[in-house]
Amino acid sequence: MISRRQNTDVGVVLGLALLVVGLVSGGTVWYQIAVLALLVTGLVPVIYTPLSWLWFGFALLVELLFSAIILTLIFYLIVTPMALLRKLFFKDTLCLRSFKKGVGSVFVMRNKIYKAEDMENQF
Repeated sequence: MISRRQNTDVGVVLGLALLVVGLVSGGTVWYQIAVLALLVTGLVPVIYTPLSWLWFGFALLVELLFSAIILTLIFYLIVTPMALLRKLFFKDTLCLRSFKKGVGSVFVMRNKIYKAEDMENQF
């Protein structure tokens, strides 16, 4: 369901877009159409319901597509190369190579006695 606020938003965007077209083209007819669109937006925004439905439907489609595309690009262009570089140049910090290779545990025992002061500023 399209709300009055969404219809008003679409009307204002349409009016501003027509003003920009008028500035770029230099034609006064665009200014008149923009003023008319803004006037209709203020008085009867329900007229923009079909346009609002199309606009917000398009926005939902773009949101679904671009979020998947952006996350895929981040994964393959940033995360995967970092993982490959880390695998090539750094030691095995998670002890994944030694996991399940022996009978012993992969946990590192730390011989430290913790005091109350150690817990005050942990980070």
